[in-house]
Amino acid sequence: MSMQGGRRHAASRFAVTPSKAARSGHGSRAAAPDSPQMPPTRKPDPAIAMRLLIEQVRTAVPFGLARACNGRCDGCSRKLLDWLEGELDDWQARLAADEQPHLGDIDRLARSSRKVYAALARNGLVPPPF
Repeated sequence: MSMQGGRRHAASRFAVTPSKAARSGHGSRAAAPDSPQMPPTRKPDPAIAMRLLIEQVRTAVPFGLARACNGRCDGCSRKLLDWLEGELDDWQARLAADEQPHLGDIDRLARSSRKVYAALARNGLVPPPF
């Protein structure tokens, strides 16, 4: 695994490597006649991926906190929650209008959501991420 700045790269941690059978040339892509053949895996289109991300964020982040500040704050939790909720609402409206997000849009929303969650964790409002 490669390390850069003290962090592991997820791409190197989850890199796909060929199986031992494939490396030795003994494996075959064809399925046996009596075994069920797995359909090829497909990535969801960007609109579905964005909808799934929005659903995950709404499940993980407590937007309905009655008291979003517990005194000493590292970033204003209430403002961060309001901003993130506005971003999610905006993307839901854009998806309803059949706008197709780009992969960069999905990545930006995911990174922003992780940063807001981390700030909430530092303020003691949610459990720290693993």
